Amino acid sequence: METNEIPKELIRLLDSNNRVEYYPKKKRFLRPFIWNYIHSKIEENREYTEPEINAVLQTWITFEDYVTIRRDLFENGYINRAIDGSKYWKAQKSAN
Repeated sequence: METNEIPKELIRLLDSNNRVEYYPKKKRFLRPFIWNYIHSKIEENREYTEPEINAVLQTWITFEDYVTIRRDLFENGYINRAIDGSKYWKAQKSAN
């Protein structure tokens, strides 16, 4: 996702390096903007180990709770994983 493509709802959540600064608790309607943004940072046709997907998440957020982000990405269909959690990969999302 190019900087000029970032929705205005997401811009206010990003720092100067375009990393997500916080995960909204009260304004949950903003979370899908974060999920779409991080989804755009995951490579197509690549399998990641759990530490590798965690590293991707940690690169694009400034707070410590990458586990919640990973779980939400999975539960909302942005990433898939092996049953044993050993592999993760980018799910195909249709444009809304």
